[in-house]
Amino acid sequence: MEYMKKENPFRNPYKIRGENSKLVGGYIPLPLADRLRLLSVYYERSAQNLLREIIEEWNKAIGKSEEEIIETLVERAVVEWQRRILESGTISRRAQEDYINELSETLARKKVASHHIDIILGKLKLKVGSIE
Repeated sequence: MEYMKKENPFRNPYKIRGENSKLVGGYIPLPLADRLRLLSVYYERSAQNLLREIIEEWNKAIGKSEEEIIETLVERAVVEWQRRILESGTISRRAQEDYINELSETLARKKVASHHIDIILGKLKLKVGSIE
């Protein structure tokens, strides 16, 4: 009788090796998690690979470049800046610095990359002019 190598019919043949990657985590509803696991076995891909493919397709469907997204975030920051000026009548240098720090901390807490934070804050400073 010929020796037969045992193969796991549910193994994951796809591995990520040498890619620059970062863990981005979050909880998803249990029924969706269960379905994702079933699909990963069905397609013989890891849940991670399936999620990456889904996110890549979703990202394409959004149809916005990184620059457009950053510009929208800067505009939102400008609107808030203007709201604060209208509310108080004027904003002191200290209040300006506090706003920049608040915005920076919020973006960092949301795990936005530091180079993106720098771009957003730089563009904000250019748009509102009075922040140095």
